[in-house]
Amino acid sequence: MSDKWQVLSDLSFKMLKICQDHLSREELAEKTRALNNNHMSKHEQLCKWVAKSEAYLVSREHVHTVNEATTQLTILDLFVKEMASMKEIRVAELNNLGKEILDRKYSTEFSSYVLEHTTSKFPEFDNEKAEIRSAISERETEIAEKFEHLKEIEARKRVVLNDHLAREQYAAQTRLMVGGYNDMFNQLIAWINQKEAYLTSREKILCVDDAEKELHILGQYVEENKMTKESKVAALNKLGAEILSRKKQTELSEYFFEMTSYKEPEFKSDKPELRQSIEDHMKEIASKWETLADLASKKRHVLDDHLAREQYAAQTRLMVG
Repeated sequence: MSDKWQVLSDLSFKMLKICQDHLSREELAEKTRALNNNHMSKHEQLCKWVAKSEAYLVSREHVHTVNEATTQLTILDLFVKEMASMKEIRVAELNNLGKEILDRKYSTEFSSYVLEHTTSKFPEFDNEKAEIRSAISERETEIAEKFEHLKEIEARKRVVLNDHLAREQYAAQTRLMVGGYNDMFNQLIAWINQKEAYLTSREKILCVDDAEKELHILGQYVEENKMTKESKVAALNKLGAEILSRKKQTELSEYFFEMTSYKEPEFKSDKPELRQSIEDHMKEIASKWETLADLASKKRHVLDDHLAREQYAAQTRLMVG
């Protein structure tokens, strides 16, 4: 009888060890599954962030000024920093957690467990779900590929924004030139109006000295007219021609005064009347210069007549005296 009690005692002790083994294994298995669920949750959160980032990176903003271009490039730089931080912290957390899960292992004389493969000798049992383990590396690979894709589309967005910036800088320079051109034109118009007023005026001439004085003043005007034409009018025409010939074209965009077009997104704006105004201004100055020449000729004719008359009158007075 004592032998049977000993057998029962031995069996009970072995059964207790087996049960304790089952408990320890399943406790580790439950914690491992919880970690795996956490891994899936982190993966899902990263996927949502990537989707949001992709939507931003493939979007194309309308850019019409240097300030808008630099603002968008600043926003892109901030995203790049955020992406680097996400990779350094969140992606690293995902990968470290994956390694921890795959390294977790339970093994005794009675049973073993790794995610998600359980074996048992009492009772005999072998259950494996290899796809759950492989899903960890698949999730991590997916995230790595998505981040590489983000780098690619970020680079493309930067190319587009840099093109916007270069174009708008060129446009801004052109508009500055146009501002200078308009100032030159307005100054010339003011000068012409002043000279037209002079050339159409008729001075009272009562003696030879009066006539000679006015002819001298007219000669000074003629010299000033020549110098102005050779300097200011020539400079106006040169600048106008330079403005009209300026053009910047890339595979993404095109600009000439005042036409802007770009492909990402598609946009085109043209104001041909502004180009025409520059041509019209140059033609107007040329026309007014012809008018000045005609007015100067008429004034000289009048003054020459005054001079001839006063010279004749002076000779007559000498004869009388």
